[in-house]
Amino acid sequence: MIKKIVYTSVQDAAKRCCNKKIIVISILDRNSLIPRPLFKGCRDKLCLSFKDRYEEEYTTGYWPDYISNKLSMKILKEKGERLFDLSDAKKILVFFEQYHNIEEMLELVIHCRSGVSRSAAIAKFLGQQYNIDFDGTSNRFSPNPRILRMMRKVLHLPQEPSE
Repeated sequence: MIKKIVYTSVQDAAKRCCNKKIIVISILDRNSLIPRPLFKGCRDKLCLSFKDRYEEEYTTGYWPDYISNKLSMKILKEKGERLFDLSDAKKILVFFEQYHNIEEMLELVIHCRSGVSRSAAIAKFLGQQYNIDFDGTSNRFSPNPRILRMMRKVLHLPQEPSE
């Protein structure tokens, strides 16, 4: 069972994740100049690559739930980068539930580049949905609204008014 969730920066995650009682969700841009840690010694890891972007930065309407690489490139204007979509939300929930449904007590560490937006959104959603304490290592907390929306959607939950 996951007893605690920590959202953090990539640098802090690399220092924390060397223990079999820790599972990791690792998030970086595809073209990140910061290398992804190997997380040797942790129980398991899920590695995802997507940009920290959401619709309100670009337009008044919502992007599709599933976004092709072509549409990601058109929106981001960056070759090779992609946006978070429903397939990422499903991967996160499958990974999480695999470990949340066991007896052993584990800690989930979620990192993105700075530990403020992408990792914070996932920690907030999982913490609230599964009633687990979550905390960050940054003084800033600005959960990505698209990630929250997609995570709620994958569980068929009603959307929050601000989402």
